[in-house]
Amino acid sequence: MIYELLASVQSVSRDWRAEAERRRKVAKSDPVADALDWCAGELDTRCAMLKAECATVSVEQYAAAHGIAEQTVRNWIHQGQLPAERAGRGYRIAPNAVRLEKAS
Repeated sequence: MIYELLASVQSVSRDWRAEAERRRKVAKSDPVADALDWCAGELDTRCAMLKAECATVSVEQYAAAHGIAEQTVRNWIHQGQLPAERAGRGYRIAPNAVRLEKAS
């Protein structure tokens, strides 16, 4: 869902850049075109930050990055000790996800 929203926002950014280009064809020095370019740049920066925050890794990638067995990661997920999202036949995990201790 987040990626669809980001795609919509990036579409707005492209539209703003296109409008700025059209305005500059009329007048090279156009403060509105400058503002549109600046705002589009800000949107692009914030979208990149959100994408980075929403990035996920596979079970295999998480296991390799943390030096543990893939089956251990799967066990933690099934036991509710590691937050993960179902993705097709596997799981996607935040790269900085932390194992939760099992409640007694």
